[in-house]
Amino acid sequence: MATSIYSDFNIELPKQQDGDVEKNTDLYAVKNSIINILMTRKGSRRMLPEFGCGIYYMLFEPIDMKTGNSIGNEIVNALRRWEPRCILNAVNIDVNYDANQYMISIDFSITGKPSVIETVKLILQAL
Repeated sequence: MATSIYSDFNIELPKQQDGDVEKNTDLYAVKNSIINILMTRKGSRRMLPEFGCGIYYMLFEPIDMKTGNSIGNEIVNALRRWEPRCILNAVNIDVNYDANQYMISIDFSITGKPSVIETVKLILQAL
């Protein structure tokens, strides 16, 4: 059995047989961390107000590629700052004008295992 490089607790908090919280390892630990960073609004953590990503502040800007590029830049900056285990390969933003949505696709690998590439997909929608 291969040893894990990284581990974090599973953010859904399922319990193991022994009652302890289940953990995610390697790729899944980094993937959960990426989602946590992107879903945390800057300023929402009292002791670490700069933690998170500022994509929420752009949701009510005009739906266009300029705003999409700003969202992409914010994602890249947040992940480079807060997730050193992540190697970004690509951040793609597609605009769906009819649905007022941004479809975001983040391709990444983790340090120590650069040959394994994973994708995180998100949809941002202004209601």
